[in-house]
Amino acid sequence: MNFAKKLFLGSAIVMGAFGIIACGDDSSSTSAESGEGGSVIETPTKKDNIISFVNLGVVGSTSSKKFTGQVNIVLTDTTSTNPEALKFTSITAAVVKDSSDGNKYSTTVNITNPPSVSAGTSFDLAGIAVDLKDPTFTSCGKFALRITVKATDGVDNFESYEDIAFEREASYCATETPSSSSATPVPTNVTMTPCTVDLSTDVNPGLNIATCTAVPAAEAATADLIFSTAGTVSNAEMTVKSGTGLVFTLMTNTDDYEVGFWPEEVEIDRSPAAAYVTDFKYRAPIAGTEIGDLILNANQIYIAAKSDFNATTGVGFYPFAILEPKQTNNLDRTFKVKVYKVQ
Repeated sequence: MNFAKKLFLGSAIVMGAFGIIACGDDSSSTSAESGEGGSVIETPTKKDNIISFVNLGVVGSTSSKKFTGQVNIVLTDTTSTNPEALKFTSITAAVVKDSSDGNKYSTTVNITNPPSVSAGTSFDLAGIAVDLKDPTFTSCGKFALRITVKATDGVDNFESYEDIAFEREASYCATETPSSSSATPVPTNVTMTPCTVDLSTDVNPGLNIATCTAVPAAEAATADLIFSTAGTVSNAEMTVKSGTGLVFTLMTNTDDYEVGFWPEEVEIDRSPAAAYVTDFKYRAPIAGTEIGDLILNANQIYIAAKSDFNATTGVGFYPFAILEPKQTNNLDRTFKVKVYKVQ
């Protein structure tokens, strides 16, 4: 969103972390296979058993890939002659690209909460994440987060590494579009009308878009949008799926609009105030069967659509967002859903 609009609307809203990504065309994807813009990385040859990696993995069904696991110094390992002084000296993370030639290439992709440690014998990787919409990505395909660890006991030095594989799906490199692949021009003035519905994950977890009403738990299996929670009481997350076959994706032009900066409010030159189908951009195809991390990505606007939605008229195309999620009992949440549709 441009600065003038932010200034006009005030600064009380915290802006989202998502950014617009310019994915490469065929030529950029080809160049990525020869290095993702970086150089070949030699696979480390030293992997000391005194350093262990436990439960490494990657989670996240949205564009944010979050990494899990622990790195430990094995104090019972007999390699060290001075185990009482064992400690980490460094733990670093880097994104590497797996290429079709079997090599790994360096990248410059940004890492959220990169590890930084200079002492201790155990480290939790929780909090480290990579945003698949980061503009520093220039291709899609197979990547890995490489964790490199060094330690010492004051006499000898030790090191090891592990790669946590993840994939940047081809949809992130598709052409951003508010329309189908048809050459027919998309009208810029197809109006969308929003409504807001109060829901809860335990009592009324479903939403009927046609009537813009809540659907109780006993009938929610056939609702257009069905919300549920998972995780722990202290770290619960919400997921949305559909009981009527709707598919999901993220709205990509988050520099223009997000929760609190709605098209009908931001575009002050529109009279009367309105949101248009073309305000909500995405990367084709829309194919996700569910979206998670709805609380973590609280500023994000999402897209739900029928598989055969009309991109020209907006029929079957439903931008929506989560508002005011609040924890109630255990994992459950109360919240509001704002959803747009054409009349």
